[in-house]
Amino acid sequence: MKARLSFAFAVLALSLGLTPAASVKITCDSYCGVTHCLDGYTCGGYINSSGQRVCGCYPDIFKP
Repeated sequence: MKARLSFAFAVLALSLGLTPAASVKITCDSYCGVTHCLDGYTCGGYINSSGQRVCGCYPDIFKP
């Protein structure tokens, strides 16, 4: 039943001209273009506490 429902939504999305979410590439610049950070924070790429490069809001004191 779940597979049929997923297939039905995929057919409906294609018939309406919508692109599947998996094919949309979101870059850090496009993300920051629509994200509003709190005062004192900047949006962009930074390295988190796990050592991974991520995109999001971070305090201005960590500006590279």
